[in-house]
Amino acid sequence: MPRRAASPTRRQLKLKAMSKDEKVAERKIQAAKAARLRRQENSVKYNAAARERMAKQQAGVLDSEKKPEAENRKASATRYYLKNRETILEKAKWKRANNAGAKHGEAAFWSHRFRKGKRHVGVLDGNIQTDSLCST
Repeated sequence: MPRRAASPTRRQLKLKAMSKDEKVAERKIQAAKAARLRRQENSVKYNAAARERMAKQQAGVLDSEKKPEAENRKASATRYYLKNRETILEKAKWKRANNAGAKHGEAAFWSHRFRKGKRHVGVLDGNIQTDSLCST
């Protein structure tokens, strides 16, 4: 008995009904989706390998070596913050305003009241400095 031909799938019927330009556009969309999925899969694999590599490195480091590195990182972060605090606080101020606008609509963005008053801006030599000019 001869084999019956398979009925076309919905996708095949859809492609058959499309014009040439629509088919090209559809292929581009499919290629973009495939590329996005490949990038995501590669990112997951790369991050997993990096985590594993870092875990091996940290396992080989003694606690006595970790403590000075942590102190150095903390001091470096403090220096960076104190050097660039105006820029950091300005970015934070506008980020809060943009978030308010995104959450409550454009009118909320324009009517957003920025924070006022003294704010702790960092620690230098164990003393907490306050910045009265800081509006965030």
